[in-house]
Amino acid sequence: MQNKSLDNHIGIDAKFYDSHSGLFQKDFEYYKEFIKGKRINKALEIGVGTGRIIAPLAKTFNKILFYGLDCSEEMLSICSQKTEGLSNISLHNNNMIDFQFDNKFDLIYIPYSTFMYCYTIENQLSTLKNLKKALNNNGNILISVQNYDIDIIKKRNKNIRQINFIHNNTNYQKKFYEEHDFKKRISTIYLDYYQDEIKINTSSFVQKMKYFLYDEFIQLSKLATIKIISCDRNYKFNCTDDEGDLTFVLQQ
Repeated sequence: MQNKSLDNHIGIDAKFYDSHSGLFQKDFEYYKEFIKGKRINKALEIGVGTGRIIAPLAKTFNKILFYGLDCSEEMLSICSQKTEGLSNISLHNNNMIDFQFDNKFDLIYIPYSTFMYCYTIENQLSTLKNLKKALNNNGNILISVQNYDIDIIKKRNKNIRQINFIHNNTNYQKKFYEEHDFKKRISTIYLDYYQDEIKINTSSFVQKMKYFLYDEFIQLSKLATIKIISCDRNYKFNCTDDEGDLTFVLQQ
């Protein structure tokens, strides 16, 4: 599912992630409100990263056993350190396409843009079918995707964007640009890290992501024979205000 370049990117991004992920916090409030009042014994977060969401959720809902899944050992290592002492968290190194657990879950959620790394229809369907198989009867799956307006995509295409952040009292920059396939709505993203404007990775990290239209995801769910219960659009992920974000609630 990933190439060597992306694996290297995840390793470096794990080091810096908590320093710039403070921009992305409103989704935690969404998941917290969704869980309130529901009967949930086991929950699974896919793309757990460094624990940005799972750690505060596990503290808030200490009677729920949270499983965290990520394909990056570097991310999981940091997450393990951050969640040390929380007995209701279990971390696992695997990907969303073919993971397997002996038990099933009352809630499975894929935050931020994680599902968008499934940029082929084959991986999308495999993931949805795998999620369905891991879900308890009457359980819920939450999947968040970014739904850009086409004019925004055109404006951003091949334009360099930059996130400035501080890590260990040092100024860093995360610079990236996208080459967009407008027909398939797939972006190839080129990303570099800089320290005081000096590039610190030897070559650009390359990754692909699929941007979903609302109707596209509806059709995808039908192909995977999984029901969409609702679609929420009540928070934004990024530091800009021009992005549309969709969170789909699905059931078997």
